[in-house]
Amino acid sequence: MFLRLFLLMTLIPLVEIYFLIQLSGVIGGGNTILLIISTGLLGAWLLRRQGASILQQLQHNASQSQLPTDAITKGFFTFIGGVLLLTPGLLTDVIGMSLIFPPTQILWRKFFLHQWARGVQSGNIRVYTSATGFGGGFSQTHTRKTRRIDHTVIDVEARDVSVSKNDEI
Repeated sequence: MFLRLFLLMTLIPLVEIYFLIQLSGVIGGGNTILLIISTGLLGAWLLRRQGASILQQLQHNASQSQLPTDAITKGFFTFIGGVLLLTPGLLTDVIGMSLIFPPTQILWRKFFLHQWARGVQSGNIRVYTSATGFGGGFSQTHTRKTRRIDHTVIDVEARDVSVSKNDEI
């Protein structure tokens, strides 16, 4: 896992730098910077627009007492796409746009959910739960045993013991 993360964090910036240098040689440095800024602005606009739509869908699902699984996966991919769009570079912009743009987001979601299901079935992804679920009642393993401690109870009445300036301590 560490090796994959290390390669991801070093190779992607190197590829991005290479692409930006090649692109600036073709369209010029100023146009390359303008392209990076415009894709970032477009991505921020798309992220805001899609985010509002997802929030509406979450609220609608909550009002209908439905599980918001579709809205949650849309929100996840929209968030990741927005982060990638705000990262300068061409490769991250293309991937980020495809994660936010609804027709390609559907393809990403299908691919991700298929890979997730395959991982769970093969045992590479394990899901752990710590509760019995809804409506299962309380099992003996989940109940906490309380220890009763008998102590003497002292009943007292409170009275105000204010110290004034004239009183000596």
